[in-house]
Amino acid sequence: MVFALKDAGELAEGATAYVSLEPCNHYGRTPPCTEALIKAKVKKVVVGMVDPNPIVDSKGLERLRDAGIDVTVGVEEELCKRLNKAFIHRIVTGKPFVTLRYSLSINDREKLGEKNSTSISKIISNTKFRKIYFFWIPGVGDQRNQKPIYPPLKL
Repeated sequence: MVFALKDAGELAEGATAYVSLEPCNHYGRTPPCTEALIKAKVKKVVVGMVDPNPIVDSKGLERLRDAGIDVTVGVEEELCKRLNKAFIHRIVTGKPFVTLRYSLSINDREKLGEKNSTSISKIISNTKFRKIYFFWIPGVGDQRNQKPIYPPLKL
């Protein structure tokens, strides 16, 4: 958000900012988002969900309101919770969010008995699953025998 507001420059003045997660009011990798919103002279902030991080603890909402910014909380909250599922899990449990996906066939081929059949792992490695997750661990058989195709990760 800090960089987006910086890029917007004067266009952000008087605007409404829509965010899926409560803006933070502490220093982390970037300065506080609340200060960037205040400095940009945003008129209103629509927040999808309150940040479950105890460091944040609704202080971002308080800071914005104290600065005279109109704040609305809970818009599309369930959608935002799904969007932030991995983050919420890590904050609440202290553990990473892990998804296990595997495939199995009789002979590790999509089309049984065909000479040029496609490896199941190649099919999976090229699906949207690969685009969603940041970390991917292929099986040892994939690395030795099938040389799966992993598209470049775009962040």
